Amino acid sequence: MSLPVRFIAATIVTLLVQGCGAGGGDGGSGGNGGVPDPPPGTPLPGDIVDSTGAVVPEAYQQLATQLSTEVGIEYRYGPSSTAYHPTPETMPTWWQPPSQHFPNDGNGNGWYWEVGGPVSQPGELDDYSSNQGQVLFVADDTTKVGVSDVTTLLMGRNTFSESPQLPWVYYGEGEVDVNVVLYQQMNETIGQPIAAGRCFGNSGWCANSLIGYQNGVLATSGSNTARTMNLLKLAPGKVPTSIAITNSSEFALVTVWDTVEVKGQVAVIALGPSQEGFVADTFEWPATYPGFRNLGDIGFAKILGYVDLPGMVAPTEISASSDYSPPLDDQQGWLCSPAGDDCRVLAKNLPLSDSANRASFSGSGPNAHRYSKAGVAVIISKSEKKALFLDLEPLFAKVQSMYFGTQEDFDKTQPPSMDADKWPYAFSAAPDFAPTVITTMTFAEKPTAVRTSLISNERAWVATQDGTLHIIDVAGYGKGTGTTPASIQEVGTVIVGKNPTSIAYAKHDPADGSRKDAVIVTSRGDRKLDWVNLTDTGGTVVRTLTDSRLIDPIWSEDNDNHGTESYIVSIADYAGKQLANYRFGNVIFWTNTDMNASVPAACQSSAPCKMGESGNDPFEFGGSFATAGKPFQFTGANTP
Repeated sequence: MSLPVRFIAATIVTLLVQGCGAGGGDGGSGGNGGVPDPPPGTPLPGDIVDSTGAVVPEAYQQLATQLSTEVGIEYRYGPSSTAYHPTPETMPTWWQPPSQHFPNDGNGNGWYWEVGGPVSQPGELDDYSSNQGQVLFVADDTTKVGVSDVTTLLMGRNTFSESPQLPWVYYGEGEVDVNVVLYQQMNETIGQPIAAGRCFGNSGWCANSLIGYQNGVLATSGSNTARTMNLLKLAPGKVPTSIAITNSSEFALVTVWDTVEVKGQVAVIALGPSQEGFVADTFEWPATYPGFRNLGDIGFAKILGYVDLPGMVAPTEISASSDYSPPLDDQQGWLCSPAGDDCRVLAKNLPLSDSANRASFSGSGPNAHRYSKAGVAVIISKSEKKALFLDLEPLFAKVQSMYFGTQEDFDKTQPPSMDADKWPYAFSAAPDFAPTVITTMTFAEKPTAVRTSLISNERAWVATQDGTLHIIDVAGYGKGTGTTPASIQEVGTVIVGKNPTSIAYAKHDPADGSRKDAVIVTSRGDRKLDWVNLTDTGGTVVRTLTDSRLIDPIWSEDNDNHGTESYIVSIADYAGKQLANYRFGNVIFWTNTDMNASVPAACQSSAPCKMGESGNDPFEFGGSFATAGKPFQFTGANTP
């Protein structure tokens, strides 16, 4: 059926989206070039608040209808580099290797590759891996949805592709996301995209993204081996602005602007695994357990309810993490048998209908620490200069009690239902299930990006428009030990580029290959990316990327590795209308080492494939994917 959207009519307000100038001022004579602030009740230029900081309802409601447009992007991502650097800066132009096409023996469209070679014969050096994801953009042709499928890296047949391109498996399709096309063929109304979310830290899985659209639709997209179809609709008048998915795809948290009540909320969605397809058949639980750890191949999704954000009307971004991350436990995401004598067990072999299996997740059982029991989310509001902290422990505690409590409670979970009073319960039926607000923090400058820690889970990072990365101690709430909201405090800062618009997890470090609390900060104002190794109270910028090809970078994401060691960052270049790839480390084919192949095995540990024409450069330009509009977000993962 079609899903119409209804917005409350608002007084038309002209929103002049303007940069704030190099000083990053937010109001008063200093922020408006000496021009006096408009009177209370009139929004500041390019904003939804007046000179007192109060949200102007008409401006709020009007902008809510434009969040997927260029007007909305300029509001959400702020001034570009021209506001800070009226005279273009001189930047390096990193070497780009030549690209060659491999037809893949007639399968699909083949792929373009730049590293390694020559191509091996079928059956030789043929371990394969790839990353796929979705790039969101403001479409030039508004009759088409601004979401494309992109392969961001690929290893196969002794070659390595570092250039983003349409997935070869779709035979030329994917410029409009294949799921979007299928939804439209089902007569579903899909708007233009606003935000996407995906779980992180799930041992190379998290194959499905959840995308929020202008008309309140939330829909999944995926990869060729894990592409499920799920479509939800937010309540009338609610517009999504950002999406976070917890570490093991247990819950999605969607910030919304409620244009009816003029308030900010978080929609909480319970997720469960698909029971069909490659992932389900090979690895996943034999039944659907919403709210419990899974591999991110989303087959079940239910809106549990909406959490009000007191004192925050206009949330712009959310990040969330829990106290368990599969790749970081002692078995790297594998489960253990009930007896604990085999810790290479797949979820498919541990149905929770078996009481012995359930018991292994309780007390001192071998799986008692292999799922989330607490977590924290941090939500920022750019206009209101606030960060709000949300305690996720009630969500995980309810899951634990239902699945691993009494037999009677477990029986209530099967099968899961979309009914409010059946598992997973809507908050209207089980108020104790809902996350709770911990505290709110105020900043002097506009917060522009946020990320919570996956490693220590005791830190969060908030970037502000002036180029400061604030380090915040979440005081035990991420691990379920927090007791005093006032203990959540800023404990340090790191200086990054002006107008930082994205904080990405740095998934791997070429210096030592380890995972650590490290992030990649994309600064739109300085057209650069900073890699920051973080400590409890500070941090060090260890690598900075600039390139003449990057016109207007506003989002970046580090790519997963699987079998092949590689270091590729994908960057959404808004004004440049491209998703650009840069390599910042050597490539090593750890799983393609056959020395008896008819061609030499490339990129071996003894002779890795280095960067630059000379092999001595710190970066290499892998290539770019031309988007059919202005890209503002990308999310991807290893293809299972």
